[in-house]
Amino acid sequence: MIIIVLFVFIGGMVVSGALPGLDSTPLAGTSNSAAEGGVPDEAFGPNVNSTALRQAHADRLNEAGSFTFTEEYSAESTSTDGPSSDETITATFDLESEQSLIEISTADFRRAAYGTSTESYERIDLPSQEPQYRVPDRDIGPDPYLDSGLLGELETMETEHQETETGHVYTASGVDAVSDGFLDADVDSFRSFEFEAVVSDQGVLKEFSYRVVLEDGGEVITVTRSGEITDIGSTQVHEPGWLDDARAATN
Repeated sequence: MIIIVLFVFIGGMVVSGALPGLDSTPLAGTSNSAAEGGVPDEAFGPNVNSTALRQAHADRLNEAGSFTFTEEYSAESTSTDGPSSDETITATFDLESEQSLIEISTADFRRAAYGTSTESYERIDLPSQEPQYRVPDRDIGPDPYLDSGLLGELETMETEHQETETGHVYTASGVDAVSDGFLDADVDSFRSFEFEAVVSDQGVLKEFSYRVVLEDGGEVITVTRSGEITDIGSTQVHEPGWLDDARAATN
């Protein structure tokens, strides 16, 4: 149950360990200077103003007009002998044309959802079956990605803050560093916790990773997740090749 809560919070996305460095190119119309479209230094720490950062994250991505979000997720349990449960998501958004394409892959299925302001469709590929098409029953727009819940968590964690060439780096280690309710989870079940996030001078959550070991009813579960935002202002979303089949199947 705890894994499900952690998983659903992000919307089915990402995972472990620090990710490679991201493109640090400023967003269109901004610069690395806080005085020229960035965020005031006092918002970053040591007392993080997560409200300001969440707003800046949304504002900068909206100004850029497009972005790509990639995430990896893994859950491994001591109660099963099989491999860990892994998932990868790639979500691309063109805010100006209001197009989105979200692709999710696991060992058991592939799922892709495409949408505009007027229509949305989803394709599901299962082993040894014909593709299934339907209208998504969830939001596939950019809003969940523009409003970063993880930036909100920075204010509740005991983090160490460093300002580097890649951005503002926040790290946290140990169960005592995280408050109960982190990503809607029961922190009393945590046995270890590691977290890292990189936030640009403009307030964009460029990358994050965390690893949680928790115990639930004698079962030890390791959850790892990592994500990054790239191609800010240069992402292009194209209609998938299966779009006509989806329209025909659902209409």
